[in-house]
Amino acid sequence: IGDIWGGFICKNLILHNSDILSAGEPMIRHHKEPEFLKNIRQEHYAHLMGMRFCDMLDEACAGVKPGDYLSMYGQFTSAFTLVCERAPAYFRAYLMPTCRKMQIWVDALSSVSGS
Repeated sequence: IGDIWGGFICKNLILHNSDILSAGEPMIRHHKEPEFLKNIRQEHYAHLMGMRFCDMLDEACAGVKPGDYLSMYGQFTSAFTLVCERAPAYFRAYLMPTCRKMQIWVDALSSVSGS
């Protein structure tokens, strides 16, 4: 999930945890990718799925229990994977590889933090 959707997920988890966040200058520097057509295609798919995708994110966030953010992200990732598995085939094809990558991050960060 790209920087915009990642930020949206983060914002939802922060609100779900009744916390606030403040940030200064942008933390991401965008560079043109050598395969910019791939990026354009992915952005196009994301725009077509936008509203349904927001509903899927909200559904996945609904069952997350407040706590530390790695735990919350792990809960979200599991719930979002289930939501994606029930989605129409075109959503599954686009999102399931991302769900697997999200779980890899949860596993990697959990092993480092000892969670």
